[in-house]
Amino acid sequence: MQKHSYNIFPEMSEEDYSRLVNDIKQNGFDESQPIWLYQDAILDGWNRHRACLECNVTPKFKTFAGDDSEAIAFVMRTNKRRNLSSSQWAAIAVEAKDIVDAIATIVERERREKQAETQKETHAGLLGNKLPDSHPDKNKTTAKVADMFNTNRTYVAQAEKIKQAAPDVFKAIKSGETTIAKANREIARQETEKRIAKAEATERPTNKPAEVVLADPPWRYDFSETKSREIENQYPTATLEEICSHAPPMADNCVVFLWATVAKLQEAFSVVSAWGLKYKTCAVWDKERVGMGYWFRGQHELLLVCTKGNPETPPENRRVSSVFREARTSHSKKPQCVYEWIESAFPGKALLEMYCRSPRDGWMVWGNEV
Repeated sequence: MQKHSYNIFPEMSEEDYSRLVNDIKQNGFDESQPIWLYQDAILDGWNRHRACLECNVTPKFKTFAGDDSEAIAFVMRTNKRRNLSSSQWAAIAVEAKDIVDAIATIVERERREKQAETQKETHAGLLGNKLPDSHPDKNKTTAKVADMFNTNRTYVAQAEKIKQAAPDVFKAIKSGETTIAKANREIARQETEKRIAKAEATERPTNKPAEVVLADPPWRYDFSETKSREIENQYPTATLEEICSHAPPMADNCVVFLWATVAKLQEAFSVVSAWGLKYKTCAVWDKERVGMGYWFRGQHELLLVCTKGNPETPPENRRVSSVFREARTSHSKKPQCVYEWIESAFPGKALLEMYCRSPRDGWMVWGNEV
């Protein structure tokens, strides 16, 4: 015997079902709780019927005599006290909503057909007129089933979206294997992965304003301990005013990663302001080798994260530690791991390196490029 489509409640958990089977084996079938049939299918008592078959016990059946609307109301009423999670109740409400909508549509159609027939009989002149279609108000139905199952409309609406987008996930919610909150996170993760895969399969643009900028300004220092340590011996430097005038060509929504030595942090924030950016956070490059310094022997450099507009943040599964560890090599050469992370965290975006000294595939360059 089949389960009726109006019996929208999930099967018992294995633990509860095992207890039911043991109870029937020991005490027999409780005839005060018969199995209800409607349209030759089990309307209520599906779990008890399964347990009886397993125990080889003959249950008591009764046939429900009402119409469709009364049948679904009966199922809801008899199962209302079941111990289910709020996510399960929302999923059940969605299925109840579908049934209520369908019944309401049928009832309304039948009513209008009768009305049209009456018009034919009493007003021959109206034979050519056709009554407009009428459909149930879905918002009112949502509110009705939410109240019926003591859940909220927002939860029901979310469950309905999940049913449309991921039917298998909806089934898992209804069975209690997951929750709406977890399902929403998983669906969002899957959508993000699809978007990332599509972006990674697309060649990065190299002829449009940058969406991600990595800048390593050639800071000019006011002193050096010896002439041999002067940065000018390594590459041409620029004044703060010059760097501030070098605002890169950026898209309306852009992320800018700005390298700043500890000694030049104050000047770096002047550049952030001059370029029209908002400071968000920073990361640290642990160079794994101790350098020179007057207060501390420097071993790290800062990577400021700034934004223009409202750019997307990296996908959750591509967010990394705020500490990049890679041994420093030649003067001013930045760690490869930062480039690799940016490429991974911003697939498909137009990348620009300011003051580039070693061009990289897929990146636009500006400044002292070689």
